[in-house]
Amino acid sequence: SHDNLDVLAKRLRERFPKATIIFVVTRPPFLFRHDPSDKSLKELLQINGARQGWDPEMVVESALNGTKPEEWSLQDPPELMEKVREVAKAVKGHVFELRVPKDQFEAIRWY
Repeated sequence: SHDNLDVLAKRLRERFPKATIIFVVTRPPFLFRHDPSDKSLKELLQINGARQGWDPEMVVESALNGTKPEEWSLQDPPELMEKVREVAKAVKGHVFELRVPKDQFEAIRWY
């Protein structure tokens, strides 16, 4: 959770005053939302996992079967990056954002 990020960052800065603090931001694939069903990728994987006996390949194939990339959107909490940048600035840290997958299919291949 990013709720305690400021506490951790301040403690790190106090303990290591000369250190370079780097905040690495990544977005896991479960942040994708299938708009027509109003379900997250994580929810669809869980639903299909129960149906497919948790066979990883079958679960992913079943969850994505029949969907199109344009039906998916990245549900990135807008306050997350704002909070990370705010905390980084407060402790003189740096923010590094990893590339965002272009769609849910690419996200699944990455992870």
